[in-house]
Amino acid sequence: MNTWSWRVPLYRLRHTFARRWTGYLSVALLIGLIGGVAMASVAAGRRTQSSFPVFLASTNPSSLSLTVYQATANGGPGPSLTSQIQRLPSVARVETIFAPPLVEIEPDGTSNLNSINDVVSLASLNGLNDQ
Repeated sequence: MNTWSWRVPLYRLRHTFARRWTGYLSVALLIGLIGGVAMASVAAGRRTQSSFPVFLASTNPSSLSLTVYQATANGGPGPSLTSQIQRLPSVARVETIFAPPLVEIEPDGTSNLNSINDVVSLASLNGLNDQ
């Protein structure tokens, strides 16, 4: 564009700026505010995205969970199965948990068997909470 094509817009800006400077300022502040909110949202999203791998690395999680449905007197896998799994190569630790079935009791004292899968509880067989 040549300089002649800018004469009309510059003339209009010079002669109306005194009346409209508050509107121009409002538009500039609004654009700045929206841009700031957008940049903060991107930064928060990046922080949230990186927080789970950091948390996971700090908790020393297991790399395998195995569920064995073997009924014994105490409700969990037998000691022989636990020791056999412990002897496998690359196994660092084996823990046994007990998951008793929980059912909802109705006001009249009967059990609601439709709710048997609604709540799952886990308990340690030896009373330890693993760290």
